[in-house]
Amino acid sequence: MEQESAVKTAPTNSACKELVKLYGTKGIPVLSSLSLLSFPSSFSFDFMHLIWENLIPNLILFWTGEFKDLDHLEKGYVIAPRTWNEIGEITAVCRATIPAAFGASVPNIATQQSQMTSEKYANWMLYIAPIVLCGRFKKDKYYSHFMQLVKLIKLCLLFKIDEEMLNEIDKGFKSWVQGYEK
Repeated sequence: MEQESAVKTAPTNSACKELVKLYGTKGIPVLSSLSLLSFPSSFSFDFMHLIWENLIPNLILFWTGEFKDLDHLEKGYVIAPRTWNEIGEITAVCRATIPAAFGASVPNIATQQSQMTSEKYANWMLYIAPIVLCGRFKKDKYYSHFMQLVKLIKLCLLFKIDEEMLNEIDKGFKSWVQGYEK
C-alpha cells in the first residue's frame, strides 16, 4: 500500500508516470477500503503472472545483462547482443513453421519484446527456447539450469499431478532457486 500511496502523492505527472512504471500499479485499489480484505495476502499468486509475466522476462533481462543495476560484465550467463539478436531472428522465423493451433506466434524476442504476452512467453520458453538457447551461453551450466526450469514448468502444467510429482516439483524449484542464487 506504500507504493500505491507514493503513486497517488507523486509531486508531478512525470514522477507519477515513473512510479507507475516502477511499481506496476496506478494507485490505491478501491477494494482496499474493505476491512475483510488484506492486501496482498487475501489474493493468491497466479501462475501466469509469476512465471510468464515475471520470471521469464526477468531471466531474459538477466541473460542480456540488463537486469537491475547488477554487474553483469564477464558473467557466463550473459548472452552477447549479437547472439541475442540472432536468437530473436531465429525465433521470428519459427512463426512460419509452427501451426496456429499451438498458440500465438512469437515475434523477434530480441527486438519486439514489448509485443510478448503470457501465451507468447510460454510458447517461446517451452518450445522454442530449448532449441535456440542451446550452445548460446558461455558456460553450459546456465543452459542446463534453464532446462531444469523448463522441466519443472512442464510438470506444473500437467492435467494431473500426484503427490510424488508434487514433491519432485517442490524439491526441483528449491534446487533451481539455489542454483540461480549461486
